[in-house]
Amino acid sequence: MKTLLIIPYIGKLNIDSLESLKSLLKNSFIDVLLLTDDEDFLTTKLESNNLKTTYINLQAIDELLLKKLNVGVSLKNPYKLCDFRPFFWLVFQDFFDIADYDYIGHCDLDVLYGNLYPYFHSDSNSLLPNVIGANGHFCVYDRKVRELLSSKLANRDINRIVSMIFSSNKCFAFDEFKFFHVLLKHFVARNQVKWDKSISNDCVDLSYYNEYLYCNNRKDYMLEFNIKQGEIISKFQRGGHIEVPYVHFQKRRMSNQVNSTFCSKKVTRLRSYQYTARVLLKRIKAKLFIESTLRKFIYSKRFTRLL
Repeated sequence: MKTLLIIPYIGKLNIDSLESLKSLLKNSFIDVLLLTDDEDFLTTKLESNNLKTTYINLQAIDELLLKKLNVGVSLKNPYKLCDFRPFFWLVFQDFFDIADYDYIGHCDLDVLYGNLYPYFHSDSNSLLPNVIGANGHFCVYDRKVRELLSSKLANRDINRIVSMIFSSNKCFAFDEFKFFHVLLKHFVARNQVKWDKSISNDCVDLSYYNEYLYCNNRKDYMLEFNIKQGEIISKFQRGGHIEVPYVHFQKRRMSNQVNSTFCSKKVTRLRSYQYTARVLLKRIKAKLFIESTLRKFIYSKRFTRLL
């Protein structure tokens, strides 16, 4: 199934972001639209048949948000772009032909990607899902979902809440649990869409708060992993080598130099309290200055009641 992943990236792409992009592009059935203001990258861009790049900055994105979503906002922090992810297909539609793709979605570049094809292909006669993925760092959806999203936005009361979220410079994580996932669950409950979360269940989603490579969704520590012919084989503390679709590093450095093998520190029972405290402090600051926790709670309750 032909798939497009849209990635607006403001700032310089570091070595880890580039390695993430390279690993993603090895999935030849996926096209990547990378919109960035990193002129160095654009002049020495990767050679790949499934990569399209274009220059964009925050001011240009402001103009697109006003034109496509009727949202007046002056973006101060690129992190705010996460709120618009479910509508990237609409905001950036001038840069691709929407008719070319079965799925359109978004992903992160702090992820090392393996073989994603099995999650987009079914050997049985069953219908493919309308949504693949359950995380902001990787999720795609088809035309039916896009049409349902548009119909919900046409509701005046829902549109009012969404507009308040989008026009604020605070981040609400609209692309995940409190908003977009609420919408998807609403569609699923009414048998309007089929939502396949298996790629999110099978991946390695590392904990942001743990110094060691603790996998949130698997409730286990990853000890090492190897990359062979585009496949990622992970070894976990409880034993066994398992192929995983991708590893989400949660803004960690993947490695000082990306090779075929990555090894984490040995896992001990002694927690790194200093590390956890530092991360928690950073997170609290983000909640205070970047996110709007109280308004997110209030808006999400109102949003859910209106569906």
